[in-house]
Amino acid sequence: MMDYREKRAQIMNMAHETARRHEEAAKASTGGIEREKADAKVTDASASFELELLPHNAGIYAKNVAHRMNNAPLSFTATAALLVLSSAIGRRVGIRPKRRDNWTVTPNLWGMLIAPPSIKKSPIFSEMIKPLQKLEMEAYERHEEEMAAYRLERVAYDIEMKEYKER
Repeated sequence: MMDYREKRAQIMNMAHETARRHEEAAKASTGGIEREKADAKVTDASASFELELLPHNAGIYAKNVAHRMNNAPLSFTATAALLVLSSAIGRRVGIRPKRRDNWTVTPNLWGMLIAPPSIKKSPIFSEMIKPLQKLEMEAYERHEEEMAAYRLERVAYDIEMKEYKER
């Protein structure tokens, strides 16, 4: 089993290699090479991505989305999955770098996909964000139900208060 530093170094090497290959693919797509060759280079760049780096269910979903989108780059769906998960966590998790201090750092994760046109960047993000949108819609519906119940309670309270004041 790898320790944290080795795993981090491996991830950084993969990221640099992927970025290099994407840059080569972008140059190739503008240099007159056929679109298929540029697409193949982008797909090859993510061939070494390890799903174990993602939480289990996120990895399964990322692989599923990549497969359903005609073998879109797995590194793209994984990046989108990480960004969606980090936005779902939001400010609920913080890091306290000092042992005896209450200073809390709320980490923000920023990311983007860089690739030539027509590599399915937008559709990947649209698909990966659907579970979060579903949760958001359920929360909104729950909120609307609670607000409706509150409004009824408020009307009943106002009637009771009016009757009380008239006595």
